[in-house]
Amino acid sequence: MLCPDYLDLFNVGLNRNLHERLIKKKNYSPFVRPVKTHNSAVLLFMNLSLIQILDVDWKDHNFTWDPKEHGNVTSLLLPSEDIWTPDLALYNNAGGSWDLASSSSTLVVVNYDGTVTWRPPIIFKSQCEINVEYFPFDMQNCSMKIGCWTHHGLLIDLRHTSQKARSQPSFDNCRSQIDHAIDLSMFTTDVQWDLIGVSARRNIEFYPCCTEPYLDITFYIILRRKPLFFGVNVICPFFEISPPTSLVVPLIVKYLLFTMVLIIFSTIATVVVLNVRTRSPGIHRISPWIRKVFIHTFPKILLIKQYERIDTYNFQKDFSSPANGWPSSIQVFSSVNSNILAGLSPEQLEESLNKVRKTILYFRQQEEWNKTPTLYTNERVLTASTAHAMDAINVTRLSCETKLS
Repeated sequence: MLCPDYLDLFNVGLNRNLHERLIKKKNYSPFVRPVKTHNSAVLLFMNLSLIQILDVDWKDHNFTWDPKEHGNVTSLLLPSEDIWTPDLALYNNAGGSWDLASSSSTLVVVNYDGTVTWRPPIIFKSQCEINVEYFPFDMQNCSMKIGCWTHHGLLIDLRHTSQKARSQPSFDNCRSQIDHAIDLSMFTTDVQWDLIGVSARRNIEFYPCCTEPYLDITFYIILRRKPLFFGVNVICPFFEISPPTSLVVPLIVKYLLFTMVLIIFSTIATVVVLNVRTRSPGIHRISPWIRKVFIHTFPKILLIKQYERIDTYNFQKDFSSPANGWPSSIQVFSSVNSNILAGLSPEQLEESLNKVRKTILYFRQQEEWNKTPTLYTNERVLTASTAHAMDAINVTRLSCETKLS
């Protein structure tokens, strides 16, 4: 009975002998495709895991042996540089390493039936067009297009690992859709994104350079942003956390900008309405066009009740006319004692009469303002009410048009 230490040494010796027989004695070259005939295709199966591990399987007829003849050794671990590996590359690469051969030097598992399994840990950076129109309730669909860079489909038949059961030895020219195409058993949830779905599609492309078909598997990763965190913290710091890279403007940005414009417009309209409403009628007169537009025209259209018009005193009358109730020089002189006027010249009498006229005019104006304050107040209230109603209608119309658009 062999001790465990001697048993381990014995197994190591078997592995070394098997490695020398497969690699050195057969003059194996890692630059030659593992096929028996040059017109045969290598069946290459690929899968992806969201933990930075890519799973690639294929068969190499050079690595076959009978386990019974080699101490029941069923698998070997070989450096990836010593055997042939497919030139898989990320087509929509966004920086960093774009192929597996130059980015990973991990060991490969070679089974006795020629099956080679390669699981290189690699970080892919792919291009993804971000659409933040519905931020923070947006969903993103990112894709990763992986395929052979130089070998066309007649040399390497690239398929997904889920297609092993129905795979055929000959070239498969079928485009297929694969659901649940990515292994999520070791995936860790993110604090900002929910993983909605993972799928893949096997594509057959014909490029202008070549007549042969080129195969690729495009993986689709659908992500949905978690809105709870952003819903609570999005109001104040919105412009700082808004994603800067997008071809469209988020709807929430449009909403906030439109709301800001409406607030500015409403503030200006409020200032105008209050200014019109609180003006003194004795100092600021309503101009004719404002009276025509805001008192006689728009109140009828907006169904606003109009105040009864009061005929006021015309202050532009000829105050020197006796027909208007003003005393003439003769009337004044006849009513004044002749003894008082005997020592005054005509110029002095005319000056005294003008002072009397100004005094009478002042008291007449005060009396008129006291009689008709309600008219001027009502006119300004009506003007302010009309302007306020027009402002409310415009704001409502703009809001409805924006929401519908």
